[in-house]
Amino acid sequence: ARGVVKILDQFYQVADRSGDGLDYGNYLKLYQHVNKALCNDVLSAAQEKEQLAEIEADWIQDSLGQGVVEKKVVMDGLFDLTQVLSNDGSEEGCIQFIDDLMRATVNVDKETGEVQGWKSLEEAAVIIPEHEPEEIVDEVIMEAGATEEE
Repeated sequence: ARGVVKILDQFYQVADRSGDGLDYGNYLKLYQHVNKALCNDVLSAAQEKEQLAEIEADWIQDSLGQGVVEKKVVMDGLFDLTQVLSNDGSEEGCIQFIDDLMRATVNVDKETGEVQGWKSLEEAAVIIPEHEPEEIVDEVIMEAGATEEE
């Protein structure tokens, strides 16, 4: 799982350039980009408002009232998401999924390979159009619950 953690860390660092954890703005930007990559639909104003409310509810839970979300919390959530959405849950499949997610949402200098930050939400690509976001969230919650009970 070292390779998965390494590429997940690269993705996380796009959101947390200071290394101090994610404040609300960076947390919001991260999950808006993840949601955009996983949803083929153009959201209505009402759906965007609902999505923001869901991200804000997650922020409240993840930040524990501290004003910042620790890296481990975000990495654990992204790892769970990756295992569910990769083709087979293998290390290779997880690495490919995260690589696809990065290509869809992050600007990278073509010559140096250096990450330059998020693409605009309009530029961000979709990587898994066959999934509905609710199905993904339900599946991740079920997977996380199954892991905790074992």
